[in-house]
Amino acid sequence: MLAPDPAILKTYPPRYRYAGVAAAVLVAALIFSITSLPTPYAVAFGIWTGTMITLVEIYWADQRITRIEAQLADAIDLMVASLRAGSALMSALEITSRESQHPMRDELEAMVGRIRLGEDPGRGA
Repeated sequence: MLAPDPAILKTYPPRYRYAGVAAAVLVAALIFSITSLPTPYAVAFGIWTGTMITLVEIYWADQRITRIEAQLADAIDLMVASLRAGSALMSALEITSRESQHPMRDELEAMVGRIRLGEDPGRGA
């Protein structure tokens, strides 16, 4: 069995790990160039901004993971019930995606769309 290509594997949820660093550099550069504050103040504001942006990004990612985990059991139960009732797999996936809420709905709709386009489900993209 072939291992999935590491270049294809993506993390869930999408992470923006460099947003804090980019914001820190941008804020420090703007404060340094626009104001007459000394360089240590510009660097301090940049570091503070970068830290806050990083903490907010971590919080949003954790919240999305928590919502998905809470909805996953319900989605699996609904799909199993649909399959036991005699639905086809694609039909059960579509029903589950329609009945799920955000963010589970987005992930299921993306998966159903990829399968319809002929992508291999075991590929992991």
